[in-house]
Amino acid sequence: MFGAGRMIKSLVRGSWKQLRRKRTAAIYGACHAVALHKILNNQPAFAERYDLICLPPNFALTDSQFSHICENVLPKLDLFLYQPVSGEGRHFATAPMLNALRRCAKSIRFSYMHCELYHPFSNYPSDSMPGYHGDYIDYAVGKMFFARLPLDEAYSRDLLIPYSDDILRWNLREIRYRENRVFAGDRPIDIKIADLIERRFKKDRLFFTMNHPTSIILNHVARAICSELGLEYTENIEEEPLGSIVVPVPSFTRKAFGMQFADDPLRMSSVEISFDEYVRQQIEYFKTIDPSIFLTAIKELARNRPWFERMAF
Repeated sequence: MFGAGRMIKSLVRGSWKQLRRKRTAAIYGACHAVALHKILNNQPAFAERYDLICLPPNFALTDSQFSHICENVLPKLDLFLYQPVSGEGRHFATAPMLNALRRCAKSIRFSYMHCELYHPFSNYPSDSMPGYHGDYIDYAVGKMFFARLPLDEAYSRDLLIPYSDDILRWNLREIRYRENRVFAGDRPIDIKIADLIERRFKKDRLFFTMNHPTSIILNHVARAICSELGLEYTENIEEEPLGSIVVPVPSFTRKAFGMQFADDPLRMSSVEISFDEYVRQQIEYFKTIDPSIFLTAIKELARNRPWFERMAF
């Protein structure tokens, strides 16, 4: 009888743990949300308490998916982790999602992760350009190609010297602006990254591309989420959920800012490539573009990024 009583108590304790483990959470945002989903699910304390759903990225949602999430998923959540998204009439905005939550549900907001300090001339193609398989095109290589310059000259140390202070100020201002704005119907950001970037950008590589942070940034956000929830956190900087594309940090950027970290292998679609192959792929892309279109894109980017004026020829 005594043994049966102990068994019942053990089952009750086990059932209570099961109930605690079955709290339902969801995470929503850009690719950063997908990466954080993976990191948080690998945290024992978090995984024991929450069953975390990764909602489709905000840029990939359809109207029907969004309606389903608002009607059938969000009302059942205990915890909602998200990047605030704006836009009147845009089906992926977060304000209507918050209205679908239960009053007792907890929500934690983390900032959009974007920084152009490491590769100031790597950006998306303009609207007038075709898409690129590696997403980001290197305008410094484009200048080399269209102006018929040697790569050493296009990647010379002098490219950023007149603009290095402006680039640093612009990036920190943009990051803090995104962190401090509050969209209509939304709430202030809980987890920010600007101070970490300002403190560590010279010592550590914090971004693989302008909007793919390294594990240092992702762990900072995941740790802060766990701290908000009163959970233990074990840092893992070996795993890089957003390391499938790694663009080079040019020597002129390293010299302009005094960056101290070692080079990372370059990658495209999770395949490691040499720098020469990176340049070759970029040149093959630029061969498909008229020089006038390239110059127009440079002018557009230079409107709020003055350092792009150095790309004119």
